[in-house]
Amino acid sequence: MASFEDVKERFKSEANQLWEKIQESSAYHRVKDRFENLSPMAQKALLASVALVIFLAIMSFPMSSFWSGSDSLATYEAQRGLIRDLFKVQQDSQGNLGMDPAPPVESLKSRIDDTLRQLQLLPEQITGVGDTDLPSNIPKDRIDGSLKVALSKLNVRQIVDVGHQIASIHPAMKMVDLLISANSQDPKYFDVVYKFITLKIPIYIPPPPEEDPAEKTKKGSKTAKKSTEPKAGADE
Repeated sequence: MASFEDVKERFKSEANQLWEKIQESSAYHRVKDRFENLSPMAQKALLASVALVIFLAIMSFPMSSFWSGSDSLATYEAQRGLIRDLFKVQQDSQGNLGMDPAPPVESLKSRIDDTLRQLQLLPEQITGVGDTDLPSNIPKDRIDGSLKVALSKLNVRQIVDVGHQIASIHPAMKMVDLLISANSQDPKYFDVVYKFITLKIPIYIPPPPEEDPAEKTKKGSKTAKKSTEPKAGADE
């Protein structure tokens, strides 16, 4: 507390010294003489104008921050909607039938880690890869596993590239949610959480090939012939 008082007193002393120097200058006296020669109405108008200029100068800083924040928010909303649409189109275009079952979740985590390293993300950008809750809008008997990938400080291009590369690891792995929020330290970048599920794909077992009707008839006749032959020793 004492140090704050010392700083306050030093500031007041320096301000008083500066004001005394300004009063001693010839420019100050010229401005003062011109101001005193004005009419009372003109003096009030001049003081009001100076006060208005100072007020606008002070308010320009928060207003500029407000408008800049509004523009950033509008851009963020537009980009988030665009990214969601891109992922939806990408998933719809890659949807196919007859896919193999997805590997175990632990294996997928390892492949996701390899993918993130190939994309040259910095270690501080990788928040974590782990399990997540199952989505409520998909029957649980259709889901084999679920996981999430949390990253930070990504630009828009990285959000699209990372999501595309992870979704391409296996066709049975589908993105079910994408959470994007502005980074608290630098609003130019985004924190992203990708949520995936692996579909439970039944293993297809092809039916046995149908037997040729001619072969089926031939086998039937052989079986009937064996059944009509007398057994040895039956007549004795």
